[in-house]
Amino acid sequence: MIVSDLTHWDQEKHMFHPSIQAGIEYIRQTDFEAVKDGTYAIRGDSMFAIVQTIETQAKSFRTPESHEMFVDIQCLLHGEERIGTVRANGKQRVSQRLLGEKDLLLYEVGIDDSELLLTPGMFAVFLPADVHRPCCSVTNDQTIRKVVIKIHKNLWLQDGSGR
Repeated sequence: MIVSDLTHWDQEKHMFHPSIQAGIEYIRQTDFEAVKDGTYAIRGDSMFAIVQTIETQAKSFRTPESHEMFVDIQCLLHGEERIGTVRANGKQRVSQRLLGEKDLLLYEVGIDDSELLLTPGMFAVFLPADVHRPCCSVTNDQTIRKVVIKIHKNLWLQDGSGR
């Protein structure tokens, strides 16, 4: 897992894989005030953006998840969000395997995870071994807006640009 923010992107971008650079540049160049919630192709099925407006909930109501084929860049646009995170170590119990349909593993809620606090402009990169529990409330439930860039692992095996 990596946590950073758009404010420091110009100084830090050289340290990131080209696929993450492409995802963050998409975020920086998009006027999300003019974009409706939905899914948007960036590099076909290999990289796409999910723009969503969602209500945060208490951590106990949010389900931890991970992915096998995709890396997530989760960037907060509005509001405040806590994200629970822990490296998969075999101790977390999987409650649902939806890898074929959604590239999604869901875990039982009672895992021991650390918490990130995201404010607008911050982003977190979750690798396949990063179990994460997004959209948790900071103090009270609130409406947040975020963009999630999904990057297929095949871009990690190339130069990251999809070429």
